[in-house]
Amino acid sequence: MATPNNSPNSATSKTSTTAAVTVLNSGLTNGPLSFNSAAFPVKLTPTNYLSWKAQFTSLLAGYELDGYLDGRHPCPVATAPKYSLWARQDQLLRHALITSVSENITPYIAAAATAQQAWETLAKLYANRSRTRVITLKERLQNMKRVGRSVSEYLRDLKTVADELGIVDRPLTDDDLTRAFIGKTIELI
Repeated sequence: MATPNNSPNSATSKTSTTAAVTVLNSGLTNGPLSFNSAAFPVKLTPTNYLSWKAQFTSLLAGYELDGYLDGRHPCPVATAPKYSLWARQDQLLRHALITSVSENITPYIAAAATAQQAWETLAKLYANRSRTRVITLKERLQNMKRVGRSVSEYLRDLKTVADELGIVDRPLTDDDLTRAFIGKTIELI
């Protein structure tokens, strides 16, 4: 949940076990915005990049902070008046990224100097466009069985693999979908 904090020098304090992440964006409020860890309920793991990315980007886009990650809001020169605000906000976004990934992923982005570097590292790791990844995902789709799952769970898993293929710029073709659907429909009967 994001909440405005009207005192630019005040620290966000939580008595619960959730850590607070303060994100500055003077364009939207008169003071900093605070995100606690509940704002990012899905932590990035090696298998959920799509849902994690959707959660992270939609929240940041809502606060017009996504430009820090994709380079649309580049770092001003160190002598520019807005440099301090940019640097603080960037580091808070970097912190939000670090706290929204699982512990085994943190070392990959801990050395990143900026939020954009951390973001790009995660994209390279988990939205890998290599041929091997595409083949692995298509094999996973082809070999997926419904055994022990409801139809809705099964179809959700099929969609997850199809979405992952879309992320790596290899969306399923109509032929792929037809083969998957025909083969899976027979299994459902």
